[in-house]
Amino acid sequence: MSESHPPLLYCPAAESDLDAASRILDLAFAGGFEGTREWLGKSGVEHLRVLRDAERGGAGTSATEAGPSGIDPGLAATLLRVPMGHFVGGRSVPCVGVAGVAVPPERRGGGVASHLMRSALREIHEEGVALSSLYASTRSLYRRVGYELAWHWNTYQIPLWRIGLDPAEPALHRVDPGDEGVRRIVKGLYERFAPTQGAMLDRRDYVWMRVFKPRGGGDPKALFIGDDPRDPEAYVIFIQERNPETGHHDVVVSDVASRTPRGWAKALGAMRRFCTTGDHVRFAAGPTHPWLLLDTEHTATIVRHEPGMLRIVRLGDAMRGRGYAPGVDVEVVIDVEDDLLADNAGRWRVRVRDGRGEVSRASAGGDAIRTPIRALASLYTGFVSPRQAAIMGWIEGPDAALDALGAALAGPTPWMPNFF
Repeated sequence: MSESHPPLLYCPAAESDLDAASRILDLAFAGGFEGTREWLGKSGVEHLRVLRDAERGGAGTSATEAGPSGIDPGLAATLLRVPMGHFVGGRSVPCVGVAGVAVPPERRGGGVASHLMRSALREIHEEGVALSSLYASTRSLYRRVGYELAWHWNTYQIPLWRIGLDPAEPALHRVDPGDEGVRRIVKGLYERFAPTQGAMLDRRDYVWMRVFKPRGGGDPKALFIGDDPRDPEAYVIFIQERNPETGHHDVVVSDVASRTPRGWAKALGAMRRFCTTGDHVRFAAGPTHPWLLLDTEHTATIVRHEPGMLRIVRLGDAMRGRGYAPGVDVEVVIDVEDDLLADNAGRWRVRVRDGRGEVSRASAGGDAIRTPIRALASLYTGFVSPRQAAIMGWIEGPDAALDALGAALAGPTPWMPNFF
């Protein structure tokens, strides 16, 4: 960090920090002070971390002390923790998501963000959490502290009139997404679907809040698909985003899941029914989303591409915690570099059999795959294979060992619909 900055203390935020933190976040993301303040309040101050000048001793600043504009000059950075999990190999691995990383402009360029992230990762490690993940505003910062690309997040757009699916059965039912009974059914369907995919979130309160109250406002709506609305096959949660110049709108889906093939088809077909005054359906997904596989024409286009990043925080727990294909029986030694979390560094023996991973320390000698912790994150979810990583120079090792690790970590294409 630049010597022009005073020493900084990483600590939990206080209620008195919320206004100043909201102003810093508004400067970083241009979300508006009021909307940002509301978001932080709903997210919970207990999940907010800040860097403040060390002489402040971890205390928040009152509105009077902060000055007439509410700016706290001693607050150097913010970070919001998002407790959740990632489904990898069908099992949920504990994770702390990271959002709201912001540094005010007068503090940028001096290593403040790196200090913030390194402190946050040490805290997550000490808590015994295996993973951390985020969406990066700049990849270079997060790669320096061990994150790497790990799942697909794309926004797809399909013209409503081009959707060729609308099977006659089963029925559609309009439901209230604010109803607790409806929410329980939605969560149950999602929890059946998510483990079958790679890197999907094991959602907690914050992520579900984003599903039921999507970004950008709007009145959320929901459809159940199935003969019995008390036991639907599928659901769609969406808002309608109106274009004031044309009077038309886009259907923006915040979540969709189904337990049957016809439920997926009907859910996509139901979107076509909005084409009288609707232009497009937009939804976040990866390249193997069921709607993209079911679409009868090549009509979907990507209008936003922003893959997520993962950091392995506790290597042993991460490798033991995920699932593996039952038929795989391999053993490989990996030599890991991690200059931030020393517990991860060194040689590890990974044995995969019966759908489980056994991890132990390995002695020196013999062939091993050499990898920084950053590259291992991308391999962990199957975002890239070991052979692909080797082509890029991310990892090194004998071909047989690379293939064994690839067999161990293979799985569905990692993607998710959530932007946290």
